[in-house]
Amino acid sequence: MRQTSVRACLCTQVRLGMPRAALVAFARPTVGFTSMALRSFAPHRSAPLLAVALLLSAGCGEQTGPSAAQTRASDEPRIVSLSPAISRTLLDLGLADHLVGRSRFCRAVDRAVPVVGDLTHVAYERLIRLEPTHILLQPTAAGIDPKLATLARERGWTLGQWPHLDWVEDISRLVLELPSVVYPAGSEGFQVVTRRATEVLQALQASLQPGDRPLFRGRTLLLSGVDPVMAFGQDTYLHDILTRFGGRNAIEARGWVQLSLEDVVRIDPQAMVLVLEEAPERAPPAAQVLGPLQGLDTAAARDRRLAVLSHPDSMLPSSGVVGLAHAMRQVMGRLAGGAE
Repeated sequence: MRQTSVRACLCTQVRLGMPRAALVAFARPTVGFTSMALRSFAPHRSAPLLAVALLLSAGCGEQTGPSAAQTRASDEPRIVSLSPAISRTLLDLGLADHLVGRSRFCRAVDRAVPVVGDLTHVAYERLIRLEPTHILLQPTAAGIDPKLATLARERGWTLGQWPHLDWVEDISRLVLELPSVVYPAGSEGFQVVTRRATEVLQALQASLQPGDRPLFRGRTLLLSGVDPVMAFGQDTYLHDILTRFGGRNAIEARGWVQLSLEDVVRIDPQAMVLVLEEAPERAPPAAQVLGPLQGLDTAAARDRRLAVLSHPDSMLPSSGVVGLAHAMRQVMGRLAGGAE
């Protein structure tokens, strides 16, 4: 593949946490979330997120009309999540017991929770039988299925949507908005989940501090696959974490980028890191998984700056980035020759 044919592609796995085989073309719809009682909250990326958390805990935010959560103030929420990233975040907020339905890609959720489909196909009869109060999802570029929107309106379901989760701030906003989507502002449940959301956010901010150990700051190729070669470009949460630690992404295109071996030589990264969805203790050596990349004429191969970043949540743009950020800091320390 020549320079003019490098293909930048936005992948459903990054945005939705689905397996890489389920690729979907994705645009960037309006930021924020909506319900059938429209609500929106979209803090600017530069806004101090703990300050935003305080605003949310006070019940601030813009909304019009009564939502399902408000009209069912005495009921506990019954949540169906069609997004693995949202499901993972719900677990961190202590809402696992309120999940009554999930997508088939929500591997972090208890397998006993029924599968109701995914964004491309919903088992509507099963969904109705579950009697949910909330449907949470990341819509595709085409938007929400009109049938789902109609059912939500007719049955009073709160429909929460986050069109994209590209940056750490997008993930932080998801964490911060969920309490007010799931519970009426000021309720006991809202206060409990908001406190937990603030704790998660504090942990996220702490995980993004570079610390005192030297970290590698050279041009790094963050790989999601070797055959074909797929890399994380700009506007991805892994790019965001890398640059917060002072690193530089070797890819200038946005989203996921497919490369040929010739492209990798031309880019000439100073380090190559393969990102895997495995527990760190199960991570294979880089020499076993980088294949032909380690023999290319690149600075990374010549200097043996080759590494594996392994974490179960590496492909989920969710609250799980707390552990992912710690794992990346360790990798960047090793690449710099710093002690663990």
